[in-house]
Amino acid sequence: MVVWDELGKFDPAEDFVDVAGSFNDWGAEELILTPLDDEFLTYTITIPDLEVGETYFFKFRINGSWSDETSEFPSGGPDREVTIVDGENIHTFWYNDDETTTVAEVMENAINLFPNPARNQVNIASDSNIMEVAVYNVAGQQIYRNIPDSQNHIIDLGGYQNGIYMVRILTPEGLKTLKLQVVK
Repeated sequence: MVVWDELGKFDPAEDFVDVAGSFNDWGAEELILTPLDDEFLTYTITIPDLEVGETYFFKFRINGSWSDETSEFPSGGPDREVTIVDGENIHTFWYNDDETTTVAEVMENAINLFPNPARNQVNIASDSNIMEVAVYNVAGQQIYRNIPDSQNHIIDLGGYQNGIYMVRILTPEGLKTLKLQVVK
C-alpha cells in the first residue's frame, strides 16, 4: 500500500483495504483487513472456514470499490489464487505488486539486492556509500540493523524464515526500500 499512498490513491487515515473473492461471493460479505503498522502499511486478515484442498480466487480492493481508479488490477485483470493445505496457512501478498522509483533516484544511485529470492545470504551493492541497512518482517518489526560504511554489504540469512522482508538502505542520496524474498 506504500506505493498507492505515494501515488495519492490511498490514505491510511481515511481509506480501508478489503478482500473480495470466491470465499465471500466476491465482496457480498465485507472482509476488511486490519492494519499492522504505519510505516509499510501492512495489513492482516483471518478468513475462517476455508476448506483444505480447495483453491480460492480473490482480489484486494480500496474502500470496497471495483473502480479502475483504485482497483488492484484495473479492467478486471488476473485473480490471485491460494490453495488451502492441511494445518496453518499463512500467505503474504502485495497490493498490485508495484514499486515506484523516480528518474532522479535511478540516476543518483544504483542499489542492487541480489540474489533475490535468496537462500543463505543476500548481497547489497551501491554506487554510493551505504550508511545503514535495516531489515523488517511483514509485521513491520526491525529484525536486523547494521552500519556498513561501504558500498557493499552481505546479510547472512541463516536465521531467517521463508517469506517476504523489506530491506531499507540509507545512502547519502536518501533512503531506498527493496523487497526481499527468502526461500529456504
